[in-house]
Amino acid sequence: MKQVRAEKTITLALIVLLLLTLISYVPPSVKAESFVVSVNYERVYIIFQAGNLVQKLYVSITPSLYDYYKGKNHGLYDVNSYNKFITPEAVKPIAEELRKVFRDDEQFANSVLSLVHKMKYVRSGPKYPVETLVENAGDCSALSFLAASIMIAGGLDVVLLRYSGDNIEHLNVGVFLLHAPIYHTWWVSSKGYEYEGKKYWMAECTPSWINWRVGDEPESLQDTKARVITIDSWGESPSCVSASLNFPLKPSIISIDLPPQTPVIINNVYSVQISGAIIPETTGVKVVAYVNRNGFSWEFSTAAWVDELGRYTLVCNLTSPGTYYIRVSWNGSKGYSGADSPVLMLFVGPSSLTQFSGPGFNYIYSRIGLSKYEVYKGVGADEFLNFQLVGDRILIAAEFMLLKGKSMTVLESQMSSKILEGLELLRLPNDFDLKVRDTFAFTLSKYDYNYSVYVRGLSLYDVLNMSQLNDGEALVLNASSSVRDNSWYSFVLEIGGNVTSFELREINGAPLKVFSADNTTAKTFVIILASIKDSIIIFKNLKMETFDDFLKPEGDNFAPSFLLYYMVFFTSLTILVLVATTVHVYKRKRETFEVAGFITFTFN
Repeated sequence: MKQVRAEKTITLALIVLLLLTLISYVPPSVKAESFVVSVNYERVYIIFQAGNLVQKLYVSITPSLYDYYKGKNHGLYDVNSYNKFITPEAVKPIAEELRKVFRDDEQFANSVLSLVHKMKYVRSGPKYPVETLVENAGDCSALSFLAASIMIAGGLDVVLLRYSGDNIEHLNVGVFLLHAPIYHTWWVSSKGYEYEGKKYWMAECTPSWINWRVGDEPESLQDTKARVITIDSWGESPSCVSASLNFPLKPSIISIDLPPQTPVIINNVYSVQISGAIIPETTGVKVVAYVNRNGFSWEFSTAAWVDELGRYTLVCNLTSPGTYYIRVSWNGSKGYSGADSPVLMLFVGPSSLTQFSGPGFNYIYSRIGLSKYEVYKGVGADEFLNFQLVGDRILIAAEFMLLKGKSMTVLESQMSSKILEGLELLRLPNDFDLKVRDTFAFTLSKYDYNYSVYVRGLSLYDVLNMSQLNDGEALVLNASSSVRDNSWYSFVLEIGGNVTSFELREINGAPLKVFSADNTTAKTFVIILASIKDSIIIFKNLKMETFDDFLKPEGDNFAPSFLLYYMVFFTSLTILVLVATTVHVYKRKRETFEVAGFITFTFN
């Protein structure tokens, strides 16, 4: 009887668990927000060396620094490629903290080995030290690059030792000491390599139960020769990690803003000024800016120093029409960890082409051999962003500012052979002006409950095509007349049921344009915000909400995932039926065996 009750309990528990899984996977309403400040990667390492107390090392890495290295070239083509993975400046705070306790070179080197031995060994291929710290794992090359970088930052003379053979391909570090290793593991033989009059002692970086120290030679490397790879130079780093010994790092904040300005456009390059401050107030530290072009890798743009008021100002150059993401970062100091700013999204419009004008003439020139590229920059980007949304009601909101640039026109009095050097006359298509995408707009196309949302630059051709749509098929709202440059605005667009509403407000909340209309027959919605010829639009706090549905991020796009929901539903239902069937069959067989056993017992 107890067994039957137990089986019923187990069966009931399985059924309830599966039902809860099905119920919990109902698509919720979703809020998709951009420009959220990223949280630092925090790591803690326990460092212990003979004759010293246990030390706790706190390390903090900003996401911007990790993303920067993640996007760099990881190719290892020859021995000269090794140096780019050595980045002492990026990990210098770690070396400085360890040096406070481990002043002896051997002890310091062993403390670095103790740190890398705390990481998990995985087959990763070559990685930059910041990547290895964040991912807390790597293979022999990744761990060796990290150890060598910290040791060099701490003042040691090190090389890389590469082992190649029929059954081995390995990398570790060689450390120069003024004496033979004192603290090596007593039952492991010491190994060093002579190179240019110096002896570099082996420092194994992969984790092991032995906890390798300087001089220790793993058994797998015995009778194997190493090639010495010198580290004559190393890769530059725009910033560095934060570190503190035995005291947790305190958080900090860095802001980002665009002051009122008129961006200067020279050779179709926009120069944009960015400013902000660090909290708590800090002076004399470096702030770096990273730029991401059209969703690709983050690249270092420029750097500036914080002034005596705790503020910074720097200039970023934007080279062509399209979408840019900009964030700034600082690496921390005096017990504070570094921080990243929120991300600003910039949409760069088409720029005027290089013009030479005078009485009776107006010529357009381009750089020799770059005529197609110059025309592209003059036409502008067709699409800045796109999203796929699903729901019977959607909401889009953001804050934005328009910056009108100042293009350069060379007058006849300024013309000279030097100015014309490297330029050629540019022949434009007859319909060039009709192709220029200088109208910034949100366009939404509706198919049942599916919305395709595009942030676009519209040309006159696009506007003319929209005018051909039948009455009621398109809702078009032009709010550009209410938008001035160098002022922040907010807007809210909501499409729900049979009503479309739009509100444009000043940043203080004062309404500028309020629109509401029936959208029963509308399939296309167009919201024009500004003219962007020689201009930039900056967005922050972009939010998208869908209701009665959900949003699935995919790169820079969003796509519905109802297929996934139904797959989960039917898979769970199938499992439920199989479990119930299995339990039923098991019980029937068990009853049969019990009856057979009773009959046998009676006749015996």
